[in-house]
Amino acid sequence: MNDELIHYQTPTWKAREECWKHRKLYYYTCSIALLLAFLSYWLTPSRYTAQVKVADEYIQTDILLGLNRAAALIKKSLPTDNEEGLNNPEIYAQILSSRAFCERLSTIAVDDSTNYYQHLSKKVRQSWNDRLCMWLTDEDEYEYIIDQINDNIKFSVSPKYSSILIQAEDYQAKTAAIIVDSARVHLQNAISKFRLRKKEQDLKSAIITEQESKKNYLKALSKYAHYADAHSHSADQHVTTTIKKLNDDAKALYEIYQDKSIAKERARALLQQASPSFTTLVNVSVPQKPSKPLLLVNILLYLFLSIVFTSWYILYQRSYGKERST
Repeated sequence: MNDELIHYQTPTWKAREECWKHRKLYYYTCSIALLLAFLSYWLTPSRYTAQVKVADEYIQTDILLGLNRAAALIKKSLPTDNEEGLNNPEIYAQILSSRAFCERLSTIAVDDSTNYYQHLSKKVRQSWNDRLCMWLTDEDEYEYIIDQINDNIKFSVSPKYSSILIQAEDYQAKTAAIIVDSARVHLQNAISKFRLRKKEQDLKSAIITEQESKKNYLKALSKYAHYADAHSHSADQHVTTTIKKLNDDAKALYEIYQDKSIAKERARALLQQASPSFTTLVNVSVPQKPSKPLLLVNILLYLFLSIVFTSWYILYQRSYGKERST
């Protein structure tokens, strides 16, 4: 009984030694893996990547209209809404990944007679791989191509430097450059529209606030005037105190009305300001070399898979054969 326990607890062979005994099998499988890696490299269509890096230097320089020196310094030191809003590059990423943005890119002309959608549609119809993916995902051609556009546009955001790197992939180098430049232009137009819409909303809000403050001031002024006229000959202390209080209330509301009027004019002036363009840090250029596929990556991947599969096969056969023999 003890001999049997010792027999099962003590291994009679080691995995490393067993694999080394079959090293010729590794030579064969690695040779086949290299052949498959080269074959896959040559059969996979080349893809080119064009890129552009832009930084948004738009800074909301608020117009210090009607503010005294102290108020102007305080106004400059306070953070604006744009720092957490449209100036945040994360907003750009949301725009680039939206479906509406991809649909707009699909209408971009890549040559004299073909737009981007037709360009990808032709490639999809000629590729058995794309047709198989469409069948597996149960998508129609339009949905599949829009998803492809979304996959072809890649970006990385740097909140620290307020910059964004936009990349576009395609199997034609010129098309990749056209699409990435169009993505930059469409992004800039979208941001400009959002900023203009925000400024218009700010102006409308300022006008409504000014009208309300004016209404409150005129109401307080009318109340003061009527009360003062009705008690013009009275020497009662209570009447004098009430008149003074109504006068102070009217003055306070007038100051509020003045502030709201200045805020309205400031919003109107900001609406008339032009929004500057993006600063291009890396210009768009037609890529000269394909970015995919990478031969070295193919070789390493296929060699790794062949070694793993061969080791599993050898150890499985050794263990299975030992179990059968016992």
